[in-house]
Amino acid sequence: MMERIVESVKGSRQAVCLGIGNPAIPDDSRGIHLARCLAASGVKTIIAGLYPENHLEEVVKEGPDLVLITDTVRSAPSGYIITEEIPTALTTTTHALPLSTLTGYLKMRANCPVVFVGVDALMGDDEIEGLAQELIDALHQPVQS
Repeated sequence: MMERIVESVKGSRQAVCLGIGNPAIPDDSRGIHLARCLAASGVKTIIAGLYPENHLEEVVKEGPDLVLITDTVRSAPSGYIITEEIPTALTTTTHALPLSTLTGYLKMRANCPVVFVGVDALMGDDEIEGLAQELIDALHQPVQS
């Protein structure tokens, strides 16, 4: 799985993270916690909370070369999932708008890859912070030609 992280995000110079979830509900705030960890490491981050659709143009205005969407998912294998291809049946926690609609819109408007990082609701803070560090390390890896 970590190889996919590296290949999906490495070499980004202008990544933007869109953190989704409900900060008032611990089980639904895992994606926001990951987004805040990325922000603390210098990644431009927009905390969208429960209404990511209200922040899509804010993401586009940043001129990203990569968009990371972080959210809580239920029963993620190994504690998280990372994918560029969003299954239409993927269940996140509290959002009515399908994730595939969000990612499709961002791909079209920002003209860059969109990577979804789904964090299991039961993943602990230390594990999320470790995942954030792995993502940061991958972002700083140069792209090999």
